[in-house]
Amino acid sequence: MAKITVKGQDLVKGIQSVIYARSKDKEFKDKPLSGICLSLTNNKLNLVSSNTHRLALYSIPTDTSEEIDVIISEKTAKEIIKKAGKKKDVEIEIDNNVLIVNGLEYGLIQGKYPNYKGLHPKNGFDIEIVVSKKELIEAINKVVKERPRKEKGGKYDIIKLTLLNDAKKLIITAKSHKSPSAAGDEYSSVELDVSINFNHFFYEDFIIYFNDRYVQEAITPIEADNVVVRFLKIYDETDMTEFVADGYYSALVMPTRTW
Repeated sequence: MAKITVKGQDLVKGIQSVIYARSKDKEFKDKPLSGICLSLTNNKLNLVSSNTHRLALYSIPTDTSEEIDVIISEKTAKEIIKKAGKKKDVEIEIDNNVLIVNGLEYGLIQGKYPNYKGLHPKNGFDIEIVVSKKELIEAINKVVKERPRKEKGGKYDIIKLTLLNDAKKLIITAKSHKSPSAAGDEYSSVELDVSINFNHFFYEDFIIYFNDRYVQEAITPIEADNVVVRFLKIYDETDMTEFVADGYYSALVMPTRTW
């Protein structure tokens, strides 16, 4: 059984930072993707959640070299938040059958959590930008808000991000459809100033589409003023995007392919 001690506020912040990304689909109820993975690896306690389209990760340094993964349910996670938040230090004992937090036992979701450790590209991301968190959220809310409720596709909108290298601009766009009688689609856009770093051989402007809710939920846990956004391009597609905070939290979001 692995035993570690972490600060209560770190454990609470970690759970709160990643819980949004777990799968809420009925088909995954009581299965690994419906919960949060507690993963001891490389002297860290990684808190991980994913629904296969996005992944949230929060890492807490530990003094153990043991390696073990267990999965807790959303209900268990919320119970731990209530109790751990009142403690300065939290003692955690982990084995394959039970999780013990400050002497209280919690059941686990059985099954193997998908391998998240090999998702980051070995050679790094191709493009990195730095953008104001506040401005990014406000821009997304503005272009999405201007779409009439009846035009919304379910519980989210598709937004287009256009990165202009020479102008150092990030343009966020969503379909507006303000005038139903107008021919063709209308669009609402907001421009943001960004700093851009290119790695490898990608220097051209590019376009990428996202589920707007996935982007907003990915950057909400970030407490810093700025968000680092990294893009990985495979051939002519952008296959992975990472939103990074302070070294403890990061989120991977897969893009959509079109409006």
